[in-house]
Amino acid sequence: MAYETTADGWSATVEGVPQADLPEADRERLRLHREDGMFWRSYYGFLAGLPMKISDHGSHLDPGVIETTFMDREVHAVRVTYDPDIGGDTWYFYFDPGTAQLVGCRFYHDESANDGEYITFEGLAEGGGLRLPRHRGWYVNADGRHLGTDEVGTVRVGP
Repeated sequence: MAYETTADGWSATVEGVPQADLPEADRERLRLHREDGMFWRSYYGFLAGLPMKISDHGSHLDPGVIETTFMDREVHAVRVTYDPDIGGDTWYFYFDPGTAQLVGCRFYHDESANDGEYITFEGLAEGGGLRLPRHRGWYVNADGRHLGTDEVGTVRVGP
């Protein structure tokens, strides 16, 4: 599946077939509607803005840096909570201590329940002055189950 977004719209294709040409049952199963597309655009916009989103209105950055491991590598972690009207989640952002590159993040809706997911970042996709993680792997906090991987194919910045 591929998504493309513009300033005021989105489109999706599944194995090269535009969403408008898919049977309604497939569009429903895959949630290929404008509202869902705009949600994912906002969500991926949040992810693309990491780690700068740490300082957004409604976020609260813990003052200390945590030295820990993430995916078997030594990292520096920062903990950020968000106001309920922003989402109310708790996020951890993991940085390579030598380069300060963001290598992953983890979020919880309820940290004591170990719910939520973690996301790994690998490689870079570059274009128009932007550098985005090429691959994002999604996993469940509770059991490490792999949910899927997405890939940024092309980065274009335009008017």
